[in-house]
Amino acid sequence: MVVEWSFVVFALKVGVMRLLKAFFADNRGATAIEYGLIAAIICTALISGLGFFTNALQNVFNVINNNLPAN
Repeated sequence: MVVEWSFVVFALKVGVMRLLKAFFADNRGATAIEYGLIAAIICTALISGLGFFTNALQNVFNVINNNLPAN
């Protein structure tokens, strides 16, 4: 059986085009990416806020320690 290569190439191109159209039309992954970005932004804000809070808390304890009378 002889298969024309032009037909095989055409069939592959049509299959690839259908696959690409289906890939770009699918929106299910976009929601997961959006939730991932929101989680990353929240984590970044928490980490930076924790750094500021830690420094402020350390300053409070230093002030308390400096103002306590020595024995």
